[in-house]
Amino acid sequence: MPPPKKFDAIARAGPHKFVPPTLAKILPRPRILEIFEQNQDKKLILIIGQAAQGKTTTAATWYLHDGQRPSVWVNLSPEDSDPANFFYLLVNALAARLKEKDNPSLHTLPSQRLGPRESRYQYREWTTALFKTFDRPFHLFLDGLDRLDPKADSFGFLQVLLEEMPPTVLLILTSRAYPPAPFEFQNLKMGRQALLLQNEDLAFTPQEIKHYFHLYQGLSLDGGQVKRIYQATEGWIGGLILLAQCLKRLPESSIPDYLSQQLPDRFQREIFQFFGREAFSALPAAEQKVLLRSSILNSLDPGILQELFPDQDAPDLLKRLAGNNLFIKGFPDPHRGVIFRFHQMFNDFLSTLLRTKISGEEWGQLHTQVGAYYEKEGDYEKAINHYLKARAFPEASSLIKRTGLTLIKNARLADLTRWLQGLPQPLIQADPWLLLFRALANRFLALDENIRTLQEAVLLFKNQECQSGLLLATAFLIEAEFTWGRYRPGLIEEAKELLTRTGGESYD
Repeated sequence: MPPPKKFDAIARAGPHKFVPPTLAKILPRPRILEIFEQNQDKKLILIIGQAAQGKTTTAATWYLHDGQRPSVWVNLSPEDSDPANFFYLLVNALAARLKEKDNPSLHTLPSQRLGPRESRYQYREWTTALFKTFDRPFHLFLDGLDRLDPKADSFGFLQVLLEEMPPTVLLILTSRAYPPAPFEFQNLKMGRQALLLQNEDLAFTPQEIKHYFHLYQGLSLDGGQVKRIYQATEGWIGGLILLAQCLKRLPESSIPDYLSQQLPDRFQREIFQFFGREAFSALPAAEQKVLLRSSILNSLDPGILQELFPDQDAPDLLKRLAGNNLFIKGFPDPHRGVIFRFHQMFNDFLSTLLRTKISGEEWGQLHTQVGAYYEKEGDYEKAINHYLKARAFPEASSLIKRTGLTLIKNARLADLTRWLQGLPQPLIQADPWLLLFRALANRFLALDENIRTLQEAVLLFKNQECQSGLLLATAFLIEAEFTWGRYRPGLIEEAKELLTRTGGESYD
């Protein structure tokens, strides 16, 4: 089953991947901007902070404020854990923002793997070509590094990218956690080439707290009240937003007593759950349903919202809640309108609550509905991910077979491996295409195991009289055996006969 001729989910990712979120009700913070201004000579600025600590907002504020160099913004997602995906994403982001002519050869680099090689050398080739094509000074913002799989090979690529960056490029990363190995920044920090911003740097000062409540909540707090709020929240921005939501529902005369007597000693994650539930329960039931069911999505575009909620204006609801800073960000997309994304901590809260309100069967049906929508739209990657979560294995395996060869051609082996690992093993063992893809995903690793897998695939293709699959499996079996140091003249002759019968079909 050859794949479709066109399959480029990265190209279809949309401009919203390359723009920062729309900023609503942002408190001016000159001291933070001054820190950035004073450290533009660095190679790396790493912004590490707890959930809802304003990491993205801080970076986006400088992105919009800085005019000295062109700035390139990338919203990272779990699918960027594959280094080939990551590379393609950077190429598209740089081409879109810097308005320079793209080098077509960049898109073929990840697929140029002719044999076993250390990944680091490949990544160096990619980055060298990248900075040769885009040789202007620029700032590169990568938002949401923690969304990548901690074991992702993309961190190895990112390390090489950092090492190979020319001095005219500044890399700004935001993350909820320190990047895992092999990414290493401590040596740069010791050499004064890196700046680390952490919770205490991002936290609101007492003066900023006073300004925030006066400017956006209309409350004039005295020194004692500001001190109490600062002690309780430690300047945690998420806690301040939730506290503001609570104060809005109190009579004005009750606020002083609440701040002095009822404010918790510390705003920990459990307090977020409490206040999040309180803020959530204040919404109408129909709006609660939209938020709960939307929590299964990584991003929310108008199309999928219309599919899930045909009788409601879900985009307008999310836009309104985003304007109120209710942990929802909007990313403008000129083709699809505004794309929304929940703050991860709020999404965790909604997802946990959703699982308590619907059955496992309903959970699967919801993911299947979303998967079917994305399949209809031609976004097979999102469809596969949702089908796997729904345990809709026949639907998932069908799409994997349609897209597998293209992923292999583009060196997106991590994605393919992850999908195959999500399928039941008996299903893979019974399907020659899935066996072939599993072998190719580990093409130059575990060669002895791959040879056995390819032999099984060849046998199944023969039994099914699938000439196209048999041709591919035989070719890769010859390659695997040759790499292993084996040479079977009989297999070569069999391949020649097969080529003669099929006329040398192409599966590009």
